[in-house]
Amino acid sequence: MECLHCRHENADASRFGSSLTRIFARHQLGRALALAGEEKAAAVDQLELALSTAREKQSWLTSEATILADLAEARLAAGDAEEGQRTAEEGIETGRRRRTPVWEARAQLALARVLLARFGAEARGEIERALARCLSLVKETEARVYEPHVHELRAELARGLGDEPSRGRELREAHRLFSATGATGHAERLAGQLGSEAP
Repeated sequence: MECLHCRHENADASRFGSSLTRIFARHQLGRALALAGEEKAAAVDQLELALSTAREKQSWLTSEATILADLAEARLAAGDAEEGQRTAEEGIETGRRRRTPVWEARAQLALARVLLARFGAEARGEIERALARCLSLVKETEARVYEPHVHELRAELARGLGDEPSRGRELREAHRLFSATGATGHAERLAGQLGSEAP
């Protein structure tokens, strides 16, 4: 339903909207497609279009780093982890250059996710640095929405390292933070994992 709504908004924006409206609509459609886990190539296409339009029109560039972060994860989901990593790193550099620390935090999270998927625990140092930087930016900007994702990724890293006690602690903290911020879907997903591991 969310994807269908975004498609209608995107169609309307393409016909009637300003360049900013078109960029926003394409970004949101790309995000919705990526989150739905379907039409992975279409998600990449929409996010690439949002990015290229923003750059061509020099519009909404304060959000360039978050578009890059979403594009990095969409490219990962579509099977191009190498390009996903490059895109996440570009998002981090862009967030710093444009002085948008909230979106740099988002790109740091994307980089950690891509590295974990691409290299697993072998990239432990890089993953831990990206997550630590993300948390530092969360404290600086109060963008608490990213904090539970950091703990969930730390849990995944701990699993790759065979550290089950740390994995359990990080999962419980991620669940607590998702619940506290009203992210009920994420909280229920983690509750299922925690419940399935109960003795």
